[in-house]
Amino acid sequence: MYNKFTGQISPILRSCCKKQYYKEEVGMKTNFSKRISLFLAMLMIFALLTGCGSETVKDGNSDTTNTETPGSETKKMILGITVPAIDADGFKVNVESAAIVAKERNVEFISFSAQNSVEKQVSQIEDMIAQGVSAIIINPTDANALGVAIEKANAANIPIVAMDGNISGGKIACLVESDNVAHGMAAADLMAEAAKKAGIPLDQLKVLELLGDQATTSGLERHEGFEARAKELGIEIVVSLPTMWQNDKAYAATLDAFQANDGINAIFEASDIAMHSGVEAALTQINKLLPAGEDGHIIITAVDGGPKGMEAIRNKYIDGIATQQLIMMGKKSAEIAIDAAEGKPVAESVVRLLPDLTFFENVDSKDHWANQLK
Repeated sequence: MYNKFTGQISPILRSCCKKQYYKEEVGMKTNFSKRISLFLAMLMIFALLTGCGSETVKDGNSDTTNTETPGSETKKMILGITVPAIDADGFKVNVESAAIVAKERNVEFISFSAQNSVEKQVSQIEDMIAQGVSAIIINPTDANALGVAIEKANAANIPIVAMDGNISGGKIACLVESDNVAHGMAAADLMAEAAKKAGIPLDQLKVLELLGDQATTSGLERHEGFEARAKELGIEIVVSLPTMWQNDKAYAATLDAFQANDGINAIFEASDIAMHSGVEAALTQINKLLPAGEDGHIIITAVDGGPKGMEAIRNKYIDGIATQQLIMMGKKSAEIAIDAAEGKPVAESVVRLLPDLTFFENVDSKDHWANQLK
């Protein structure tokens, strides 16, 4: 009790107050701990819910972000492509152009180089089938050796687009290629135009034709186009020699042709990429490499439009090239492949691209695929 004489609380009352305060303090601490535990539990649940909304998927070739909700049946489409040699300029442009379309369409893109091996290309196609890609673009290393792999893709309902070369066996959704006959004909027209500028009548042209591999569609059709148009124009082909798309063979063929036919004043290269280095070396050796405008200039036209061919036009050694539209080829192939994977009808079973005529006055245009290379 309170002692009014001493002004102090009795020991009994002090003890009771102390016990009551301890009970209240313990109760407050207990309630506070419960509230903290509840708050932390709620934070964990929220984090789990928000964390399930996105997932990074790594497939060994590329990283993609999957933004589908849990349980969704939709998955991101995958477009695959295999080419004979991805480090070659033309194939590189094909692949890069297809990749641009895939990105625009929000489709994952994977690419493979067969390193000019049929076995590797077959294995790559089978790997893409096993991976479950949505569509495949194939630039064939050998048109007659991929049929079984194509049939496997058909069985898996994976649409196939052949690019710059048809494939025997199986079913393809579309073939996208250069119109090689038109390219050969355009090369003859460019030759006729160069002869007129040089003041040479067309019936006085004596042409060496350097052939591509006649076992390939492009090699055969470029020859057929050039030969047919030359005949229409009255241009004489003195000799047609094989090169098998090899510069060393083009070099040897050029030397042989000029030794046997000294009156040759024009050359048609079925591919500047595969032949022009050899041709320049041979003409240099026999002192006949002269730019347009100088007496003795050998008129040269070609098909393809690679970087070295473009440089030769700038130097006026090549008069004109029927350049392939390789950027359009890659983009068109990707568009058709993605459309087919989405179940859209393919309007044309074959798409043939016309030549892009290249000569001294327009050689630096960004429209030419070689000028897009980095």
